[in-house]
Amino acid sequence: LKPNPNFDVNADVEALCKSMRCWGTDEETIIKILGKRTSEERLQIVSLYKQKYGRELAHDLDGDLRGHFRDCTILLTEDPIYLMAKSLYYAMKGVGTNENTIIEIVVGCTTEEINKLKQSYIYDPKRTLETDIRTETTGYFCKMLLQLLKGDIPDPTPEQLRTIQHKGGDVMVNQKEVAAAVKQIVEALANPKNSTNSVLLNAFQHKNVWEIAAMDKEYKKASGKGLISAISEAVEGEFGTLLMAMVQHAVDRPKFYSEALYQSMVGQGTRDFLLMRIDLLDIKETFDKDHKGLAEWIKGETSGHYEQLLLTLLNES
Repeated sequence: LKPNPNFDVNADVEALCKSMRCWGTDEETIIKILGKRTSEERLQIVSLYKQKYGRELAHDLDGDLRGHFRDCTILLTEDPIYLMAKSLYYAMKGVGTNENTIIEIVVGCTTEEINKLKQSYIYDPKRTLETDIRTETTGYFCKMLLQLLKGDIPDPTPEQLRTIQHKGGDVMVNQKEVAAAVKQIVEALANPKNSTNSVLLNAFQHKNVWEIAAMDKEYKKASGKGLISAISEAVEGEFGTLLMAMVQHAVDRPKFYSEALYQSMVGQGTRDFLLMRIDLLDIKETFDKDHKGLAEWIKGETSGHYEQLLLTLLNES
C-alpha cells in the first residue's frame, strides 16, 4: 500500500465512529478506510480516535464486529512491530513451536526493527525474546537466531540507501569477507561432516542481506549451483530452513514473503497474523506467478466481510 495523497485523518476517524454508532454497523465504511490506508496512516487514525472519543478503536471494533473480520480489523489497528512481537510470542507459547513464523519474522527484520522487536516482546522481567528462543529452539538453529537477534549488523545510512537505489548494493558488501565465507561454504558443502553446521554458522553470521546475496552469486560461480539448492541437499532440519530463508530474503524479497504466505495458507495457525504483517500488493505478482492467483486463494478460503477486507488490501475490491 502507498500513502493516500487525500488522506484526512479527521474525516476517517469521524466516519469510523459513525459507522459503529448508529443502529447496525456500516462494515463497508470500515473496509474502505482500514483496507486502503498504510500502517502509518492507520496508527494516526488510532491515536486521534482515542483523543477524540476517549476509547480505543480496537475496543469499539471488538464490540461491533464478529469472527475473522473482527480479528482482522483489530490487527490492522496495531503497530507492526508489536504485531510481530505478538506473533513470535504465540509461535512459542504452549506445546510445540512454530519455527516457520520465527524464521519469517526474524529473517525479514532490519536491525532497527530487531531492536524494537526485542523491546516490544513481552513485559515480563524474567523473560525476553532471547530467553524464549533459547528455551524453545535448539542446536545451530537456536545459535543462528540468537546471532540475528543481536541486532548488531548496521542498517544502511540515508546516503548509502541513495547509492543502493542508483547503483546497487555493492556499497554494503565487504568483498574480502564474502570471498572468505564462500571459500568456507564450498569446502564445507563439498564434503559434509560433523563440523559443517559450525562452518556455515560462522560464514553466515554478521552478514547483511547484500553480502548474503553476493555470497550466493559467488557460490554459483564456484560450484555451478545456488546456495539454496546446495543447502537443501546438505543441511537438514530447521537450521537448513533458516539458512535457505536468509538467502531467499537476500536475493528475492517478494518471493520470500510469497512462499511464507503460501505455506501459511496451505497449513494451519497464524495465517491472519501473516496477512496483516506483509504488504499483499508487494508480493501479489510473485505469488500469482508461482501459485494459484492470490485473489483466488483469498476467495477460496474466506468469505463475507473478511474476504472483502483482504481483497481491498490487495486492491482487488
